[in-house]
Amino acid sequence: MAARTLLCAAKNKFRLDAAKPAYQLENFGKTVPWDETFIAEMKRGLIACRVMLVKPSLIQIGKFADTNYLDSPSFSSTYVSIRYITILSHKPVKCS
Repeated sequence: MAARTLLCAAKNKFRLDAAKPAYQLENFGKTVPWDETFIAEMKRGLIACRVMLVKPSLIQIGKFADTNYLDSPSFSSTYVSIRYITILSHKPVKCS
């Protein structure tokens, strides 16, 4: 039933309101087995899926940005860049 609801929405520019029974009866003369509450639950479910797909990627982007911010001396604050340069200058020199 959910697939048929999404198919009706896809045929009408991906609007779930077009899958409502009143809209289907008025515009196409078809009766559908679902009701208005089912459409409302489908909307909430799709919004939840969108949030669950976007949020983890935003968290990963934030972690990546924090890591790059601390590792790159050109983008970091004076204290961090001094620390970074100090660490690089104290690397041991390998003699062969």
